[in-house]
Amino acid sequence: MQERKKGMLAGVRVLEYSSYAACSNVGKLLGLWGAEVIKVEPPGGEIFRVMGTLTNLPITPEENPAFQLCNSNKKGVTINTKTPEGKALFHKLLASCDVFLTNVRMASLIKNGFGWEELHEKYPALVYCHISGWGLKGPQAGESGFDTACYWAVSGALADLAPAGGPPIPPSYGVGDQHMAVYGAAGICAALFHRAMTGEGSFAAPSLLGVGAQGHGMMTTYCQKPYQEQGLGMRYPIGHFNPSYPTFNSYQCSDGEWVMITITEYAEKLPKFCEVFGIPASVYTDPRFSTVEEVQKPENLRAMVEHIDAAIGRYTSREVVEMMTAADMVATTYVHFTDFAENEQAHINGNFEYFTFENGHTVSFPANPVLFNGGEDNYHLTPAPKPGEHNEEVFTALGYAPEELERLREAKII
Repeated sequence: MQERKKGMLAGVRVLEYSSYAACSNVGKLLGLWGAEVIKVEPPGGEIFRVMGTLTNLPITPEENPAFQLCNSNKKGVTINTKTPEGKALFHKLLASCDVFLTNVRMASLIKNGFGWEELHEKYPALVYCHISGWGLKGPQAGESGFDTACYWAVSGALADLAPAGGPPIPPSYGVGDQHMAVYGAAGICAALFHRAMTGEGSFAAPSLLGVGAQGHGMMTTYCQKPYQEQGLGMRYPIGHFNPSYPTFNSYQCSDGEWVMITITEYAEKLPKFCEVFGIPASVYTDPRFSTVEEVQKPENLRAMVEHIDAAIGRYTSREVVEMMTAADMVATTYVHFTDFAENEQAHINGNFEYFTFENGHTVSFPANPVLFNGGEDNYHLTPAPKPGEHNEEVFTALGYAPEELERLREAKII
């Protein structure tokens, strides 16, 4: 019996024709799961290689964290697909692949002969995955889009999570782009399963707009107008003194840090919660506070939050978390992005990995959100490819002789 190769997607070959982050993250995740991912860039490299300047990060050949974040675990080749020879080389490479992954605008893909219908006719078993900002239908289908617009701003999160009367909160960079990794990979895996059953390739088309709709689905459901017109649902902004429940709220501790208390079974858990923090029985038996219906009245809600403020404010954030964990209730300290990158629990589970650049600088990167077989079937982070780093390896395997590759290089086709 032949020994199984490591990686759940071992044997799957992906041609990634992309720029920026969302689509590149899909390719990275497929690579971490064992697929051979070949990223095609124009000669000189794609634009995201210099995007680190936007966030004050290095973009040197020895250290490029923004590009590394989205492009580890890939091979890199360069092809000028605007030339006939470059297009022929691209097709020869594509013919060896199981998946075509791209975020190039569909109109441009169709114009250059890389649209779904044309490629499906030429390669009927090929899985085609197109990543877009706004989706492929409707009036915005042809527009460009970043996750700041298609995922954050349009979802309501930036406007409704801001304090009342304040400006919208600034978006966290690339959240939709990072989430796209899982949605794109899931769509590709579903299409590969369908192909295994039928032999037929499929067209998967996740969008940042769709990821935003799924990611913010609870809020868009709970805040809809049909419920608001009945006096139901949720209304924003939500402040410290008008949370959903007093036990589903943030509180400041004696060390100045904040903790997030997450108890959704308010009436059932209230006595135990109050006992943990020394809140007297006269409070949790008070009819104003003992039921969800009564405590959600604005004047009662504020009064109960003030009771909890006073109780939790006597303890440090670590003490609060330890006390609640010991009582089998959920609480966690608010941490900064800087701290989360070093989170021990996430590193132990393979969600973050430390990576050392060529210049010796070590930083933490997101790695596997899903572990297979305890992590034994996941790959660790590898260096993102330099522009054209694997040209010889990949194109030689396609049958190109060294002198032919040199000619293509001189003609600026690779």
